[in-house]
Order: sequence, then C-alpha cells, then structure tokens
Amino acid sequence: MPSYPHTQLFVGSTTTLAVSGPHLQVLETQTGKVLHSTAALADAARDALVKAGPVRAADVDREFRHVALSGEDKKLKVWRLNGLELLSERELPKKPTDIHFTRDGQTIAVSDKFGDIFNYPLHPDPEKAAANKQQQAAAAADKRNAIVSHENPSDGTLVLGHTSLLTSFVLTEDNKYVVSADRDEHVRVSWFPQGFVVERFCLGHRKFVSAVHISAFAPSTLVSGGGDPELKLWDWMTGAHLGDVPVLAAVEPFIAVRPPKGKPGQYDDGDEDGPGAEKGRRKGRGKKGKGKGKAEAADEEKAEDAEDAVVGEASGSKAQADDAAAPAQTEEQPLVLVIRRIASVDAASQGRFVVFSAVGATALFFFQLPTDLKAQPVTAVSSIDLGKPVVDFSIDTSGQVWALVDGERQGSSAQDEDHLVRLLKFSDSKLVEVDEAPALLTSLNSQCKIPASVEDLKALDLYSALASMPKAVDAEHDPMRRNELESLEAAANPFDSSSRAETPVDGNAKTRELTQREAARLKRKQALEAKIKGDQASGNASAEPEEAREAKKARSEADAAQTAGEQADVQMQDAA
Repeated sequence: MPSYPHTQLFVGSTTTLAVSGPHLQVLETQTGKVLHSTAALADAARDALVKAGPVRAADVDREFRHVALSGEDKKLKVWRLNGLELLSERELPKKPTDIHFTRDGQTIAVSDKFGDIFNYPLHPDPEKAAANKQQQAAAAADKRNAIVSHENPSDGTLVLGHTSLLTSFVLTEDNKYVVSADRDEHVRVSWFPQGFVVERFCLGHRKFVSAVHISAFAPSTLVSGGGDPELKLWDWMTGAHLGDVPVLAAVEPFIAVRPPKGKPGQYDDGDEDGPGAEKGRRKGRGKKGKGKGKAEAADEEKAEDAEDAVVGEASGSKAQADDAAAPAQTEEQPLVLVIRRIASVDAASQGRFVVFSAVGATALFFFQLPTDLKAQPVTAVSSIDLGKPVVDFSIDTSGQVWALVDGERQGSSAQDEDHLVRLLKFSDSKLVEVDEAPALLTSLNSQCKIPASVEDLKALDLYSALASMPKAVDAEHDPMRRNELESLEAAANPFDSSSRAETPVDGNAKTRELTQREAARLKRKQALEAKIKGDQASGNASAEPEEAREAKKARSEADAAQTAGEQADVQMQDAA
C-alpha cells in the first residue's frame, strides 16, 4: 500500500519532527524511536486531522519545544512536541506560504497568498480573541466600516504587505530585519516588526522569486532564486548585486515533473490557488446557473465553453477551421524552473556551500560560496542525482543533508524503492551519500511510513508551484520568448520578405518543430496580416488622386463664398 512521503523534516540534537502529509511524528534523534505520532490518535481526532488537509508550512522553535504549522484549512496550529499536544488553533485570513518563529520563540510570523505578513503570539490571549470576534461580527454587520484588505480574524498584527503573492521570507539573525520575496520579481528588506519602514529593494529578477536565504557564516549575503535561469547574490544591507550563479543548465536535465495541462498561472487568485478553486470559480459564473436543473446548467456550461472558444473574425476564422481539420497533436508541456529551497552548510575543512533544490527535480544542487564574490565569481554548479523528485531537504547541526524524496513517484531510477529519506554529507567538496545509516534514518524509512490512499496522495499536490508560480503571460508578449517565436516564424516562412529574417533559413539546419498552439497562433497572425494588407490595398485603389481632391476642395470653398455673398445681398435689401 502506498504511504505518505515526508514533506518536511526538522532534525534537532535530541528531538526530530517529521511532517508527512497531514501527520506529525516526533522521534528521538539518537535512537530513532518514535515517541509520538498523530497517526496513533483516536479515530475521530485522526479523521479530523486528515480532513483539514496536508501541512503546507511549518517551523520549529530553536528549543524544539513547539511547532507552528498551517495547511489547507487556513488555521494556525501550535503543538507542543513533548507529548504532541495541540495547544491552540487560530483562523488565518488567507492561505499561508511560509512560517517562521522569532529568535525568542514567543512570536510566530506568517506570510500568506494575499501578500501580507502577520505576527501572532505563541499563546493567544483569550480575552483579546473574544473581543476580536465581536469586532469582526460588528464589522460584518456594518459593511460600510468593514476592513476588507487586511482583515484578521485572530488578532494578528500586520507587519508588512506586498502587492502580489508573497512566496517566501526570512528573518535576520538579530530579528531586526525581514527579507521578503513575491511573485512580481521583488525582494524587499524591511524593518521587523515595523515592516512599514522599507530599508531597500534588491531588484534584478526578471521572473518570480520563490526562495530567499541568508547563511549563518555570511550574514551580509543574501541568496535569492525562483524562475530565473540563475540565482542572485546580494549584499542585502546596501542592496548591491554581488553576482549571478547560472543554474538552469545544471538543473534542467534532472527536472522529471512537468506542469499540469493548462495555462501557467491559471491559479492566480491569492487565496484560491489549486484545482479545486478553479472548479469553484467555473461553477460560479454570474447567476446563470442559479435555480436551474443539472441538465439545463450543463447545457449552459457547454454553450459557454463554445462561446469562449470562438476567436474574433478579424483574427482568422479560417485559421481556426484549418486547425479543426488538422489531425490532433500531442503538445509536450514545457519545463518550468521553480527553486524550492535554498540553504547553506559550513563543512569545516571541506568549505562553505550553498545547497538548493528545484520543484520536480530528482537531484540536489550545490556550489561553493567564495569569500570574495567579486574576485571569484561562481561559475559551476554540481549535483547529486537521487533518482526520484526531491520534495524538500533540511540540514542538521553537524552539516549533514537530509533529502526527502517522493517515494511513490513512478518512472524513476532509484535503486531502493523504500527510501523516502536519503542522508548526504560533504566529502572532497562533493555531496555523497552516507555509508552507514544511523538509527534515525532507518526509522524514517521504515517505522515512520504512514499508509495513504491514492486520493490522499493526490491531495498533497506536491508540484502545484509549477503551475501557480509562473504568471499567465502570452508567449507573444513574453520578452523571454520573443526572439524564439520570431525565429520560429522565420523558419515557417523562409522566403517571406516581410519576415524579420533577412536571409532564408537553411533547409539543412535543424529547427524546433512548431507546437500545435504555436502553429495556430502563427496562422492567426498571418490571417490578420493578410486582412490588413487587403484592406489597405482596397483603400488605396478607391482613393482619389491628389489633384482631384484639391480641385474638389477649391470648388467647395468657392460655392461657400458665393452662398455667403448672396445671403449678404439679401440682408442689405431687407434693411433698405
């Protein structure tokens, strides 16, 4: 029977926490003994936990006393690790994207898909919670005074807000600053908790930023990455760009998961990302389906689909007919780069390394971080292939890397199908697997397996970032692909004088074949250009010669002058 993959792992000196779907498991680090597990709860409590959905964001305080987490149910839950007791449960305004404890462990910072970061006390005040509920109820009754943009049902304190989905953030070691990133290419450095004071921006990304990291051994250096083909290094205190680390060539061969069929960024709404939300928005089109039967509503939805499929007549209805008559082609989904996590390791004599993972990639990637980035730019990125997509990874106090893989993913080349966790270490400046498995690793790969159904695994949606992170931008208007589409158009019309290519494309040269979508787009563009040229030609043919227009204008002016003179004579006669 399939089992939940471990999605997050926190390895402490004495205690380890493993997050597996909706479940939590507390282990003894030295012996690997399972101390507590939510899978062992009573039936009603366990069913409620599973119904709440998988954990999406979590963090453990430095003392390994508490874990703060949240998932699909938009509730911030605080558990005591000793005994695995649920201490509090608070409603969040939007779905969370990242969670971090402050250094003292008494405050929890939570970012959400609306673009905000809120602070919550470790232990909520019951009196404030009750007063806040009354205030929320009064605001809901009086819609004119309701706070819509930053409404918080659990007395959270607003730290800062972005204008788009906030993807990741990190607190500095002294907790005086917060570095936050969003899907609109922004990296912002703000005061903490006075987030309304923006210290500076680190601007330079061309695509979304999905991961940021400040290493303990280089506290002034920020590493950021997302959809760009490189990671960026910053001096975040001054905003200076220290250099780029090219990663696309190293990561691309290991990307084993492609985005689901559909347009990128189809789940753009900050709070309703996900396939279920898309379905919900589909059903809620206006009020047409209200009060109608299922068959009638289905017919109406089909009619709406047909209406959506119609393209303007001027943009080439003939091209659509040609596409319909053409045989169906299987369009391969493009590869999407999304950096999942960035961390750092001080491997003593081995050197100082930055480790990162990408969503859907079967390898972990790393490079050595030089002390002087200007004099020694990073040009090479190394990798270690683990055979199955890496879900996440964590680094313990000794510098070992614990990689969590998707054990249920089909079509992989992993030698041991039972390993959900792989333990790595640095040796000779390379990342290699540990020869002797410690007791904790053995326990994570055997005793900590929690059975899951196919529906449970599907609900995990481990690779949703491949569809939600890239924004929905038409390829024709994407500057990153404009040159590629122009070359494809030139290849399709090698002798067209209107093409941007000045010379014909070599027939022996290998060019990428047009996909069905690109071919349809090219046909529509050609049909539109032909129509415009035809309209211009007919307009020129019917245009009058310049001499005729001037003569006509002169006659009109003479007639007007004559009419004005006749009217003046009539007025003089009347006056006499």
